[in-house]
Amino acid sequence: MARRGYIHKLLFPPRCAACRELLPFDAEGGDSVLCPDCRAAWEREKLRKCPECGRAMIDCICMPDNLRNAGCAALFRLSEYDAENFYGTVNSIVNNLKRSNDKDDFNFFAGQIASALRIKLEKYALEPSDVIVTYAPRSRSARSDYGFDQSELLATEVALSMGAELRRLIRRRFRLFDRRQKKLGAYDRELNARRALRAAGGEQNVKGRAVIVVDDVITTGATTSVCVEILRSMGVGTVFCACLSTAGSMKD
Repeated sequence: MARRGYIHKLLFPPRCAACRELLPFDAEGGDSVLCPDCRAAWEREKLRKCPECGRAMIDCICMPDNLRNAGCAALFRLSEYDAENFYGTVNSIVNNLKRSNDKDDFNFFAGQIASALRIKLEKYALEPSDVIVTYAPRSRSARSDYGFDQSELLATEVALSMGAELRRLIRRRFRLFDRRQKKLGAYDRELNARRALRAAGGEQNVKGRAVIVVDDVITTGATTSVCVEILRSMGVGTVFCACLSTAGSMKD
């Protein structure tokens, strides 16, 4: 494993998940994912106060009406995504995760989501072993273009880090019914999600269970709210949503 890791780094030198600068060849942990400047900026972003509730973003309890109305019990986030600041640290991390399938990056950020979830689940008298982790699947066209689903990878690593069960509970329909959300307005996003998303099927045994839906970024909440509705229709007891970042406009 050590030899294989050495060769991989030799062929693919580690780069910062935000600014893409080369990182030290022997860097480990968070230092193999973010350069010192971007790591400091990332930690500041997690502590930035939400303008609505006044809490640090990592402790923010704000949730859009569509998620609340769908039956989401709580939305957990680490940071806020600013569509106007394309080259900001948070935006760069989110955009690079969509394009670069780097296991170290997903392991690091999923570990941070998992750490926050462990603390927050205690308030609901839940242990990690009590919950099922699932994810909001990426569009078929995007998955075909990039070769992976960033939300699935995040959810996989979150479940591993927490010691929770991972299940694919939601699926996408054929591409004809599955347009990319980023190209759509709020109304069309919800319409597209309703057309594209379905329960994965099979014997799931989720009645009364607690489920966490993981996504990389939640912008309008359209996709995630449809995921919540699907899970509730399957008999899930409590649905939580967790993501790396939410868009500032989500709370408008």
